[in-house]
Amino acid sequence: LLAIGANLIGILIITLVALSLRKGAPPVPTSRRALSTMILLAQPKQKERAVDLGSGDGRIILALAKLHIEAHGYEINPFLVWWTRYRIKKLRTQQYVFAHLKSFWNVPLADFDIVFVYGMPHIMKELEGKLQRELRPGSRLISNSFPFPTWKPVQRIENIYLYIR
Repeated sequence: LLAIGANLIGILIITLVALSLRKGAPPVPTSRRALSTMILLAQPKQKERAVDLGSGDGRIILALAKLHIEAHGYEINPFLVWWTRYRIKKLRTQQYVFAHLKSFWNVPLADFDIVFVYGMPHIMKELEGKLQRELRPGSRLISNSFPFPTWKPVQRIENIYLYIR
């Protein structure tokens, strides 16, 4: 019976990873060092709204909540969204941070001041087009590890890129 349960969990994990790869990127956590650099480059201010596209375990939006910045995370992995929501409740940050079980491709982004992304190279061109169409001028984009194909970063610290729309 335990073997059947373990097999089902294994199949579920493989399915979730395969879905993540097909729709965007595998769940790769942002390191503490990269997170600090991303927040530094973003320079979030009170009353601004931030979004993390493919929010994984929620570490970016939770870090923003500690700064009292409204932050939304979009993630297609239900386990990661559940884990993020659990941590939101545990940290009592419900007024600042929101984890959504939804693909960011179907979310309008015009109301966000700051966009965080840890995308893979194969999605960056299409994502660049979506952001170009939807973000208002002055919006800040922070990309971890992978640059956008045609935009020039305003600033780069190691493999973290800052763009201003």
